This record gives sequence, C-alpha cells and structure tokens, in this order.
Amino acid sequence: MSKDLKPWERYNIKKEERMTKEELINALEKVYDKNHAVGACLIITFLTNSRVCEVVRYRYIYVKNIKKDSLGRKIPLTYETRKQEIELGNAKEILRDPIKWKDIWVDEEDGEEWLHIITRVEKGKDPNKVRTKEAVILLDEDYYLFKLLSLLASYLEEIGWTDFNKGYIEAGGEKRNVSETHLFTFSDEFVRKKLVDTTGLTPHVLRNIRSGFLVLYEGFTVQDLMDWTGWISPELAIQYSRSNKDVIKKRMREVVAKEGKRKEEEQEARKNSYNLQQ
Repeated sequence: MSKDLKPWERYNIKKEERMTKEELINALEKVYDKNHAVGACLIITFLTNSRVCEVVRYRYIYVKNIKKDSLGRKIPLTYETRKQEIELGNAKEILRDPIKWKDIWVDEEDGEEWLHIITRVEKGKDPNKVRTKEAVILLDEDYYLFKLLSLLASYLEEIGWTDFNKGYIEAGGEKRNVSETHLFTFSDEFVRKKLVDTTGLTPHVLRNIRSGFLVLYEGFTVQDLMDWTGWISPELAIQYSRSNKDVIKKRMREVVAKEGKRKEEEQEARKNSYNLQQ
C-alpha cells in the first residue's frame, strides 16, 4: 500500500495498491488473537463502518460556540482549552456508554439469518441527542467477510452469549437478563493503541477501507453509503464512489445489458404473438 497518504486518500490510488480483503482479514485476526475483546470491538467497528468511539465508552467535552479565525475557520481546541471553556460555562463534559448486548441480535427471514448491530453516530455531536444507525449483515459462509463474523461469534460465545434475540445468558442454572450490560469496558484510545501497535493501521483507515469495500464488492451507491454510515452530507460518499468509478461503470453496463435483453425478449414475444394471430 502506498506510503505518505492521508487516510481518506487511500482509495484514490491504483487498485493493485489497495489493501486486499485477505490482508484486511489477516490484520484484524492478528488483533483478535492478541486480545479477543479488542478484536471483537474492531470487527464490529469495521463491519458497521463506525468510529471506535461509537462502539465503546466515550468521554468528550462539548463546546457550545467554537471560536473562529479571521478566515471564518474553526480554531482547533486542545484538551486544556476545552477544560477552560467548561470553567467559563461554555462547555460541558459528555459521557457516552458502550454498545449493549441488546444492540446485537440475529433474526431469520426467508430461511436466511441476518446479524443486526446498532451503534451510535457521533458526527455532529449534540449533548442532548444520541443518533444511532443499524447495520444488517447476511450470515452466510459465502459472504466475503464471513471469517470476521465467525470471530465475532466466537467472542460472544466466550463471554456467555446463549440467546442472541433476547439478551439472556445462563448463570447458575438460571437465565439472567443482560440486555442492558455493556459489551465492552475499555476506551477508544485503548483500542486505537492496540490496533496501531499490532497492525500499523488506524481506526480511521479501517473506516476508509470498509467504505471502499462496500462500493467495490457490494455495489453500494452514494445514498447506500450515507444510510449505512449515518453521514448527513453526500460528499464523503461521492468521494468513495468516484474513486471506484470502474466498478460503477461495470454495474451500469450490466444494468443496461439487462434492460436491453428485456426489451429484446418483449419484442420477440410480441412478434410471436402477432404470428400466432395470423
């Protein structure tokens, strides 16, 4: 993979230089082997295209009115300046909970099993409102990321997960409701350090890779990416779609070819019908 690239530029490079599915799976498997909980957290983060802070415990300081420079750009705040804003009454500390057991479940539809994962959306932070999104993933051995799903299932079994749908575990011969129990207890900084130390990747790079995969391998459109990631603006989604325009073109050709075939079949059917009437 090319060096000296910003995370959001990695999917504008040549196809052969991108991280492959196998490389990505191997990287996350390495993290899982060293720490099952952190590995499972990163798998959830990757599959749902979330930020780590949207999955684990997250503490931040919300500033009401961020000062701007002479060009109208927001002036970056350090932790110390944020604390000062709290003392001045212009900010407050916010604590978000990790995802809970009830945020992950499996259901069946038409003979297929689907994994549902609900995570927060922290973009455009509002201390008075928590936005969420729901990712739905097919549990099928032919799914190209099934290896990651298997690792996640192993972790859930390891911590005593026995009923996906109701959030209960067996304890002392009795079922105990754990639906409100936090799935993880560590912070986003802890997860980031483990990922960087083990693979050299950052959580932001994982999000970019997943977005690229969704376009490359699953045919996501701009609107699909916005719905999946919780983005309000289409700008980022357009960026990923443009960087994979070869896939977009291929899919468009398939649609056109399919429509052309349908028209030919209709014409042939009308012709046969006309001949029968003669």
